[in-house]
Amino acid sequence: MTKYKLSGIGNAVVDIISHADDVVKTRQQTRMAIPGRETGPYRSYVSSIRHVATTEGVTGLLNGWVWRCCLRVPLGLALVNFV
Repeated sequence: MTKYKLSGIGNAVVDIISHADDVVKTRQQTRMAIPGRETGPYRSYVSSIRHVATTEGVTGLLNGWVWRCCLRVPLGLALVNFV
């Protein structure tokens, strides 16, 4: 395999693994943007994961990973090719 194929596979794997973390981060950021809502299900990282997993299921943490890979993997390959 060439380094471009390996980097594409590596980028996809990293994006899938880190997607759940980005879902939780985004939920916390949008929740904390509203003054007076510092408590509740999104008050900590662990409680955020627990809340998403119980309300939407574990698949709620992975919703949208395909679109994220479609955007980020080509960008990562462009960096490998031109840098």
